[in-house]
Amino acid sequence: MTSPSRSTNDLEERYNRVAYPTHPQESARVDQLAVMATLMGMTPRPPGRCRVLELGCGDGGHLIPLALTLAESEFVGVDLAGVPVARGRKDIEALGLTNVSLRQADIREVHEAPGSFDYVIAHGVYSWVPKEVRARLLAVCGELLAPQGVAYVSHTVLPGGHIRRMLREMMFFHLKSLTDPTERVREAKAFFAMLASVPARSAHEAAYRDVAHEQLRMMEARSENDVFHDELAAINEPVYVVQLAEQARGHGLQFLADADFFTMQEAVFSDEVADWLGQVADEDELLKEQYMDFLRCRQFRKTLLCRQELQLDRSFQPNTIARFWARSDAVPGEPDAEGVVPFTSARHGAVSASNPLMIAAMRTLHEAWPAAVAFGPLLEACLAATGEAGVSRFKTGRSLALFLYHSYSAGVVDLTTGPVHTLERPGERPLASPLARLQAARGTILTTLRHEPVAVEDEAGRRMLRLLDGTRTRAEIVEALTAAGVEESSPERVEEKLAELARLGLLLG
Repeated sequence: MTSPSRSTNDLEERYNRVAYPTHPQESARVDQLAVMATLMGMTPRPPGRCRVLELGCGDGGHLIPLALTLAESEFVGVDLAGVPVARGRKDIEALGLTNVSLRQADIREVHEAPGSFDYVIAHGVYSWVPKEVRARLLAVCGELLAPQGVAYVSHTVLPGGHIRRMLREMMFFHLKSLTDPTERVREAKAFFAMLASVPARSAHEAAYRDVAHEQLRMMEARSENDVFHDELAAINEPVYVVQLAEQARGHGLQFLADADFFTMQEAVFSDEVADWLGQVADEDELLKEQYMDFLRCRQFRKTLLCRQELQLDRSFQPNTIARFWARSDAVPGEPDAEGVVPFTSARHGAVSASNPLMIAAMRTLHEAWPAAVAFGPLLEACLAATGEAGVSRFKTGRSLALFLYHSYSAGVVDLTTGPVHTLERPGERPLASPLARLQAARGTILTTLRHEPVAVEDEAGRRMLRLLDGTRTRAEIVEALTAAGVEESSPERVEEKLAELARLGLLLG
């Protein structure tokens, strides 16, 4: 078997040669990191006034949108490759941002004032760099993280990584004579298509074909550049989560949580399995996470770390939930014979409610989507909807907090530290996010003011976005689109498109 080169020089060349545009990571949003830290008994720095460091920032696709919406916070990005850093700097200059900076540097050269960052983010870096860089990445987190800070480190993980390693070894053997990135990606897909197509003659072979088919599905769903830098990465070293935690301890850090809280819940398993987990883990959260990885054959993690000396409290605290705002895209279904109403999210799962107050809470969130609702107003809306204004607010508030906690655990409700951007109706002279206008000129993936990536596939929509600089009336927008030869540029169609862009979170006013 052939092995790809593992030098940092080779890594730098790969990222300079083939563009790897970065995008906002919702689970690495500082607001979400603050929520997770608060739920674990910490007092993290508020997102509106914090310092953030990203290791492996690329062209700033994650940091720049944060800097745009969190003007009083400071963001620093570091990346080994100079080409994406230069690309990101151009965007920063074009947007006139002064609270974000990107610099080209090896992670091993990062040295800042101790405890100077409230949040340190390393997405898609740890498993894809040499061993000494992985060690330095954790050391940087340990040195620079504030006392109540949170570090986000995503990485490939075992035991699922064993499957990816098997596939990589076969793939690199097959691609050993190819050097062109496009040819390597194309031939890798063809290789897995062949593996998946061969008729299985036994249960063993059927399972093997399923693995190949799943790998092909994942590659087909991604761009060629993404496949080149991820599936065909020169390095991809998975670790058990307990191994990462042990390495982190050597740098004064401890395991905090997974960034996606719903992945930590044993409720997805049967009662028998959940009971077994309780027995083998014996209230050891990290050990439980390791066994859950075994049960799921997990391949990827978004691990959160904090300082070792912190005393964490993972228990449910109603007062903590009451500090947050809630939002949910869950759609209500028809109640069953016993009045139980299902609420299904398009993202992760579903919850059911039979208590009228909880049903009212979910209906309120559904009607408010994509806006978030503060806990107090949500409680009042529930009481008003059920005609129970005279009941004990303390008891009802505790029940609502518990329901929101369970719904957040199920991935059906989002908890935020404050409101999220929404716009009911564009202004007389519609204004789009300056970042969205910039991105619309060069591609279809745009970043919303809610720090979410969205695809605007139609050329008319992207052309309209570029016109929305706050200087044009609707009539002038129609005129400009008509002059440019855009079909369906009638006043009615323009109004519909403006409403759609507003719903997506791309418009400021």
